[in-house]
Amino acid sequence: MARGRPSKSENANGGNGQTILPPCPPSMDAAQDLAALSLALPETTSYPEWLATGRSLATSKRHIDWLVGDWINFGRQRFPEQIDLALESITEDPRQLKRVEKTAKAFPPHLRHADLSFEHHAHVADMPTQEALPLLKEADEEHMSASKLRIRAMLRKVETGQILAREEDAEDDALRSLCVAWNRSPRSVRQEFADMVEEANFGVIDA
Repeated sequence: MARGRPSKSENANGGNGQTILPPCPPSMDAAQDLAALSLALPETTSYPEWLATGRSLATSKRHIDWLVGDWINFGRQRFPEQIDLALESITEDPRQLKRVEKTAKAFPPHLRHADLSFEHHAHVADMPTQEALPLLKEADEEHMSASKLRIRAMLRKVETGQILAREEDAEDDALRSLCVAWNRSPRSVRQEFADMVEEANFGVIDA
């Protein structure tokens, strides 16, 4: 299967793209929690060290959803009776966690494009694998933004009749509904609607 070029982090972990994290301590006090919200660098930090730290932080942010998704899927298999209660206790946005879980499950490590973001993969996670992978390959080769891939994937979904609602992505559903309504409307209605959108400057349209 096609995938992106391996990242430096992949090479550092043996080329399989997996990140092994040490076990967390059983508990943390308030002082430790507060410290986790800040970064204190020694005054002796050199420019190369400072730059390396920034790159490490950027990489961690880029990959965190993959790690969370793999963590959830592991828990789903190992602790099926406790997983839902556990997830309720750690998030105020269950829809986002469901999206992360679904994306990580749809794309196991060997199908993930290292040069594409998690969002790229999330936009095609509800598509059949044989349709999602070519879109990811196109996005990689064309250096496509996640938002542009979202539009291309949306058009493909509408074209193939994949119009089922996804409760974990309300914006995706709204965009899909607009595409369907647009395609079903005569050209004169499309033109009038476009004029209304322009006049409203992307605000509320008075019907």
